[in-house]
Amino acid sequence: MAEESVVCGEVVESISALADGEEPGLNQSTIGLHLEGCSECRGFAESIPDRQRGLVVDSAPTMPDLGPTVAARAARTEWRRGWGVTRLALALVAVSVVALSMPALFLGEDGAAPSHEVRHLGAFSMAYGIALLVIVYRPSRARAFLLVTMLLATSLIITAIFDVAQGNIPLSGEVIHVPEVLSLVLVWLLARQQPGTHLDATHRADSAPVALRLVDESGAED
Repeated sequence: MAEESVVCGEVVESISALADGEEPGLNQSTIGLHLEGCSECRGFAESIPDRQRGLVVDSAPTMPDLGPTVAARAARTEWRRGWGVTRLALALVAVSVVALSMPALFLGEDGAAPSHEVRHLGAFSMAYGIALLVIVYRPSRARAFLLVTMLLATSLIITAIFDVAQGNIPLSGEVIHVPEVLSLVLVWLLARQQPGTHLDATHRADSAPVALRLVDESGAED
C-alpha cells in the first residue's frame, strides 16, 4: 500500500508537470498504465482542464488617461476661485514688470548701459513678469517660485544700497525696482495660503472621531 501511494505521488507530480509544460519524471506510457488502474489519479488528471480555466487571468481593460483632463479642470477651478486682494495686487505688479521691461527688451534703452546688456536685463525682467502672471493664474505655484522672488528681491535691495551709498545712482532711480520687491511680499502671502483648504475642511468633517465602546465576548456592549 505504501508503494502504491509513492507511485501515485509520482504520477500526480508528472501529470502536473505535463500540464505546466515541464518535463515529467515518468514517461507517458507509464502514466497511462497507472491511470487505467487508479481512479484517484485518473480523476486528478481529468480535473486539470478545470483547474487551468480557474487560473486564467483576463487582461486588464484599457482605461482612458484622465490625467490631462483632471489637470485642466483643476487649473480652471483654481483660476475661478479665490480672487482676493493679494492675487489682484500681484496681477498689477506682474503687468507693471512686463510693461517696464519692454523698452529695455525691444529698444535697448536704459540710461548709459550698453544696449546688448540692457536687452539681456529686459529679457530677464520680461520672463520674471510672465512667471508672476503664471502664479496669478495658478496660485498653488507660489511656493515653488517663492525662493526665486526672495533671491531677486534680496539682490536688488543689496545692490541698491551699495549704488546709493556710493553715489552711482540717486535713490529715486531705484524706484523702478519697487514692483520686484512688492512681488516678494505678495508671493509670500499667496504661498502661506494652503491649497485645497475647502477639501481639507470637508475631510475633517467626514473624519470626525467615533466614540469607542467596549464589547464583551458575548457581543453585549458595556
